[in-house]
Parts: sequence; structure tokens; C-alpha cells
Amino acid sequence: MSRTSLQGCRYADSCFYSHDADSITISSSQSSLCLPEDEDVSKEFLLQFFPSSSDECVLLLDDIKLHFSSYFAQLYNRSSIISTTSETDPFPIDSPMKSIKVLWGLSHPCETIISTEANNLIPWSKVKCVLWFPRFGPEYGEGHLKKLVQTFFSYLAIRILADDLKEVHVILTMNNMRFSNLEVEKLARESFFFLKASVGFDESSFGELFDEVTTKKSMLVSKPISYVFELYPPSDIQFGDFKALLCQQLHGDKL
Repeated sequence: MSRTSLQGCRYADSCFYSHDADSITISSSQSSLCLPEDEDVSKEFLLQFFPSSSDECVLLLDDIKLHFSSYFAQLYNRSSIISTTSETDPFPIDSPMKSIKVLWGLSHPCETIISTEANNLIPWSKVKCVLWFPRFGPEYGEGHLKKLVQTFFSYLAIRILADDLKEVHVILTMNNMRFSNLEVEKLARESFFFLKASVGFDESSFGELFDEVTTKKSMLVSKPISYVFELYPPSDIQFGDFKALLCQQLHGDKL
């Protein structure tokens, strides 16, 4: 039996192996970078996907209490960070974070990704990296969680295609076992996103990820992983001038 990516394999609970070194193929010409489960984590694993130009930015979606933003502000250009939160009451921001652009009161994903309302001031043309740390809790069933992830990829595909955005890294960080159980890679492919890399998430540098998942399989290692996706759009031959249609729908407030 062949083995696939190590953190959160596409076979979910039907796979009995602990993946330790293999990588997967996302298309005939693109390969993914997947690090071994026992690899030491480093902040550089994630920071390598951030834009280096001061004219480009990183977008953190639905960052409650600005938990992760406070850590990224210490490691990356603060003026290049945009954070959204569904919290409607702004709270005082510490000095190191004052250069971060915070957009308050935006529910995710509707108002953060496809909204064209005046209060959504995300400069999408400058966004080169989208970060999302999904929140999971006992009140959510697996069906609800899958739908949430599916909607996220679907809306983001509409945004990227409609605005003709280029080379945008989309990074989801979650427990590897949850990634596997929710079949996130499969959900992403439905919207033309393909897994480019999976790297260990350095909680000591970026903050604790509150996503614990237990497993009865002693061979499997449960840990936080950042999954990096890129959009590979379909051809016009398959779907016609779909970009123009999506642009008209998005900016014509028809969604």
C-alpha cells in the first residue's frame, strides 16, 4: 500500500500508517512540500510563505481577541498585516500592534471574503497570503465543520478568480488529525485549491492553537500543522469566460 502526505492523509481513518517522509503529488507538474512528523518546528517554516515586499500584505481572517495577530506583529512587518475579527466592540491594542490594520465586526466568511460593503476595506490586490485558524468546539458537528471549510474555499476561489489575483498562498492551520477527518484536501480541490505544502506550526512563536484532537491509534502523532494551498483555476475551454461572470456577480452585489 502506497503512503501519501504525512500530516492528515486523504484516507482519513481508513489509513493505518504513520506518515513519516513521503510527499504527495498535487498535479502532473506540481509537487507538495511535506515535512516529517518528527521534524523540529521553526517559525521560518511558515514565514517563508509571507510576502517580502512592503507593498504586499498578509491577511488574518477571523482572529478572535487578535490572538495570533499579537504574535505575528513581533515577527513580521506590522504595517503589512491586516486582521479581521467578528468582535464588534474594539478593545485597546498594545503598542506593538498599533500598526496592524484591524477590521472589526466582520463575520466570517461572508463579510470577510465576498462582501463589498463599505466596512470591508481589505485591499485584495495587495493580499499575497491568507491565514485562517478555524475555531472548533464541541458544539459543532462534523457536518457543520465540513460545510464551514467548504464555504471558505468556495468563497475564496470566487474572490481570487473574480479579482484575477495572482500567487496567493492560502494557509489553514489546524490539528493534523482534524485535517484528516474532515478531508480538507478533498474539500479544497472542489474549489480548485491544491495542497502545496504542510509544515509544523510553531506555537512558541505564533501562539497556542486551541484545537486538541485525540486518537486511539498509537502510531499516529497529533499536532498542529499549517497547510498551504494555491488556486489552480480551470481553463476557459472547460467553463467559458467564467472570470468575467464571477467579477460581475461579486462586484455587482449579486452574490
